Amino acid sequence: MEEKPVRLCEECEQRQTITPSHRLCSECMRLKRKTLASRGTGKKVKVSKDRPEKMQPRPDLEVIINFKLYPDLFAQIRALSEEEMRPLEVQILYVLKTHLQAERGSNAVV
Repeated sequence: MEEKPVRLCEECEQRQTITPSHRLCSECMRLKRKTLASRGTGKKVKVSKDRPEKMQPRPDLEVIINFKLYPDLFAQIRALSEEEMRPLEVQILYVLKTHLQAERGSNAVV
């Protein structure tokens, strides 16, 4: 039976690598991760699990749009939202935003 060649760690040159395809042993990999995490501070970086507080909805910014008189317009926006893979509410905001930006551009004083 043939014995597979043992690959030594390129960093410490003492321990066997994790697998023949790896260049570092497990201890040097751990040290490397720790060093990369500290980014030169010499201290282990503590990752905060605190998430930023979500924004509270503002009721004064809520608008209800009734499309009963404009079913064709609603169908067009719904088709666009499906085509562009956006939720319907986000698609409506996107259409308003692009329209306002285009209007501002055409009214620009040169």
